[in-house]
Amino acid sequence: LVFYKLFVDGHPAVEVLFECLLTILANVSPYLKNLCRITCMKLMNLFKLLAQPNFLFRAVRNYRYVFFLLDSFNNLIQYQYEGNYGLIYSLIRNQANFSALANIQLPEEKEEEEETKDDEDTTAKTEDKGDDEE
Repeated sequence: LVFYKLFVDGHPAVEVLFECLLTILANVSPYLKNLCRITCMKLMNLFKLLAQPNFLFRAVRNYRYVFFLLDSFNNLIQYQYEGNYGLIYSLIRNQANFSALANIQLPEEKEEEEETKDDEDTTAKTEDKGDDEE
């Protein structure tokens, strides 16, 4: 809960500690048993926040935050599966967020797709005009 509060409501000066805090979470995660439901939900909300494209592409090193959080999830599942059913349930309920991260596009690819769509629209409009004239 404290990690979530620091990330969401934290002062900009605290941003320097984000990587350190997530590293600590990843290192401690193999030993965490019986996470409560609220903690699991806050971890999922933190994942949603960190995996958003606008956050990921805002700074060069922001991808590391998602890496450490995914590493924490992996450790919790691998070493403490039996005690963390709430986390497993949260992971399954939020599988769309993981799929969105897997299908994320770089900003350059998005621009190219938008240009391609614009070109296709322009071509379609000129073809429609040609058909109307005949």
